Amino acid sequence: MFKIQSSVSLRILILGIMLGLLLIPINLVGSLVFERQARAGEAIEEMSSKWGGKQEMAGPFLVIPYQALEEEIREDKHGKEIRVQVNVFKEMYFLPEKLNLETDLKAEKRKRGIYEAVLYHGNVKFQGNFKQPSISDFPMNTKKFSGRNQK
Repeated sequence: MFKIQSSVSLRILILGIMLGLLLIPINLVGSLVFERQARAGEAIEEMSSKWGGKQEMAGPFLVIPYQALEEEIREDKHGKEIRVQVNVFKEMYFLPEKLNLETDLKAEKRKRGIYEAVLYHGNVKFQGNFKQPSISDFPMNTKKFSGRNQK
């Protein structure tokens, strides 16, 4: 005789069905969490875009454009490789020898519904000293210095 109470395969089948039914609410909760995370990102992006967006600061630097001669290998009309001197416009960057930064940064929390973002107010003061660039700082093939960028 077949007894339902002692059947192992029937018990495993019932457990499988229960497990499958429990996966439905777990999946719903997972999609709700994903949707809330996406909405939190949107709320933070909206708040920060109204405030000015992402800000980056770069310290002062000195840019001096110059013209240099460089050799290039080209082919002439007969297919023979020849060396040609070409004028190339480049820039040399100089950083300050000494740089002082004075920063006053204040954080402010803003709320949009259940979401919260931290926005910053800041005042920054840069002060630095540059060394006088000399000709020896530039490559040997420097031809002349330009007053403006001629790219």
